Amino acid sequence: MMAALLIATAAVSCKMTLPGRFESFVEKVEKNQADFTEDDWIKADEQYAQLEEEYEQIKESLNAKQKRIIDGAIGKYLPNRFESLVAQVEKEGKNFSDDEWTNADAKFKQLNEEYKQKKSSLKPDEKKRITHSIGKFLGLRLKKKLLPIDNLFDTAKEAGEGMVGGVTGSDDASQKLSDLIDEAKKKGVEYLGECIEDLTGLDLTEETEENEK
Repeated sequence: MMAALLIATAAVSCKMTLPGRFESFVEKVEKNQADFTEDDWIKADEQYAQLEEEYEQIKESLNAKQKRIIDGAIGKYLPNRFESLVAQVEKEGKNFSDDEWTNADAKFKQLNEEYKQKKSSLKPDEKKRITHSIGKFLGLRLKKKLLPIDNLFDTAKEAGEGMVGGVTGSDDASQKLSDLIDEAKKKGVEYLGECIEDLTGLDLTEETEENEK
């Protein structure tokens, strides 16, 4: 799939300016990405990086219209890449090994860094697509860790109340279990914050303190 795309793009590259090649490349990726394999995306990202590098080298010599065409192509490619990663995780993540999750996290971090660098040049709808993908990825990532705890509370609440009452001899066993659940939820929220900070590079504690001033 991707080999044919690369050949097709290369065949016209000598006849097109950089804006035209960038736009043509992104259009072909958009058209075929639903069938992309992991190797296809690796090759696409390599070609995208080459186009970006060339853009940086000649950017100052391009006119405003040419820059708008290239920035528009970049604005389309990045949301597509985010959405593709999320779709893969949503489809296959439940069977991911630890190494596969590590790989997915690394890709997410890389895309997030690129988003932070290019955010100011993206259109509102492109930002919305990306932030939606970021939220969905974090949800899928955290579900793997937190879902077993949720299931445990759902299925063991009655037995847990009886167990706590039997151990403590207290008539207020339900309240004691509730306290335990509240503490576990608190730990879950802390874990959530740690994961978001790790995956996005945001310091949530620092941002919260700034907002409180």
